[in-house]
Amino acid sequence: MPILLPKKPDYDINRIFPEGVLKESYEIMLDEAFNQTRKHVTGITIDGETSKDLDDAINFTKLAFGYKLDVSIADPSSVIHMSSEIDKEALKRVFTLYRNTYNNPMLPSLLSEDLITLKEKSKRPSITVRSFFNSDFRLISYDIFQSCVQLKKRLTYSTCTQVLNKEIDLDSLNQEYGFKVQNFLNEIGNLAANLKSQRVGKKYNIASLSSEEIVSEIMVFTNHLVSNYMIENKIPGLYRSHGFKSSCSNERAEYSSSNFGHLGLGLESYTHFTSPLRRYPDLAVGRILNSHFSEKPLPYLESDLQEMCEYFNQITIDTIDESLDDDFILDVDSDITDISDKEFLEDSLSIFNLSITHEAKMLDLLERNLINTKILTYILLDDRKVTNAWVRIKSAIKVKIESQPNIALNILLEACNNHMLKIAKIDFEIFPIDSYTHSRILLTIGGKYYSNTNGVVASSAKRAKALSAKFCLFGLIDKQLIETEFNYQYST
Repeated sequence: MPILLPKKPDYDINRIFPEGVLKESYEIMLDEAFNQTRKHVTGITIDGETSKDLDDAINFTKLAFGYKLDVSIADPSSVIHMSSEIDKEALKRVFTLYRNTYNNPMLPSLLSEDLITLKEKSKRPSITVRSFFNSDFRLISYDIFQSCVQLKKRLTYSTCTQVLNKEIDLDSLNQEYGFKVQNFLNEIGNLAANLKSQRVGKKYNIASLSSEEIVSEIMVFTNHLVSNYMIENKIPGLYRSHGFKSSCSNERAEYSSSNFGHLGLGLESYTHFTSPLRRYPDLAVGRILNSHFSEKPLPYLESDLQEMCEYFNQITIDTIDESLDDDFILDVDSDITDISDKEFLEDSLSIFNLSITHEAKMLDLLERNLINTKILTYILLDDRKVTNAWVRIKSAIKVKIESQPNIALNILLEACNNHMLKIAKIDFEIFPIDSYTHSRILLTIGGKYYSNTNGVVASSAKRAKALSAKFCLFGLIDKQLIETEFNYQYST
């Protein structure tokens, strides 16, 4: 029976689900048969502090000949039946939309944040992509199968960052988690760096990747293997294609029922599979795989897949349209920009009216500390960036600087090196006051010294220098710097 697509997506859907959807959600029970019929695997989740819809778990094992990687993805299609009320509502919503203050989920929270999410110390139906690598992290073989994943522990990106930067008591952490967290992160970090090096053709190491990038790279690899599996087994599926129309990196990625490769990722094939609690295409791919594993008729006809792709692509275009509420954030095009961050950011600087996807991606990169000093400097000090999206991004950068004032010093140095806003020189005024340190930064602009009204006093010279840089930068941006006494003292 052909799939019945909604006439159009409902962007006005609020957080309340129809009664029929909630009723079905409460009736869902995880069958104990999952424990008996599926392979048992284990995994660790790595997500944001506040994330509740946890899609993926990672397990990494060192072997005599190399390594084994298990990526287990939540399997909502095993309990959400096609054409059920839950499924029809999810197809209307298509994606989880994230607002500034809350999200508008694709699935009811009872499912996406409880029954199906990969919670710590729980067992959940999943689909596992198992890969074997040699000692040089070259792929030897892989397999994909239905599984029951037992979640050992949950890590957060912030904890991982602290571990990688050696900013946390590792002994206490290892005791709390029951395994050597640093060893685990170093192993998957080295894997991610090698995967990225092989794909991009440029050398990367673990030090060049953030904790978020490590997970992202592993998920990109997983999506690629799933697409390759569908091709090798001649399974009609959904693909995520890019660059097949114009060989242009600025072309938007699209869903397609045929594989055209992904230029932005440098991959011969790609799909969306690793976020089934937040994206309907991922849920659909999981459903296709489950039918294949069970040797049952595939859930979608070729015509269904084509119509679904057109529907998903139109939603992407409509949602990016500037007429939509500005505070929507759509997690849909991250596959390109996760990998081409530098090119994406440099291209974005020349755009006057940022799309919602551009803004959301830039804010995401900012949150993950993936925007370099040069880009931050050009964004903050460009007076032409006055549209609502750019103003929000500038405000977010300021918030980041409030918590990490050392960023301000790097921005001022970058501005000086490039003579932005006619800054010719930076001078540091630092001296001790009892057990504290006084600091003030002076900018030479047009042959005169400018700074804040007052300096900063802090417990350490490093802290004082960073705080004075923050106040000086904010004063520069807000045009509130004043001439200093040195202009009068040394004038003739």
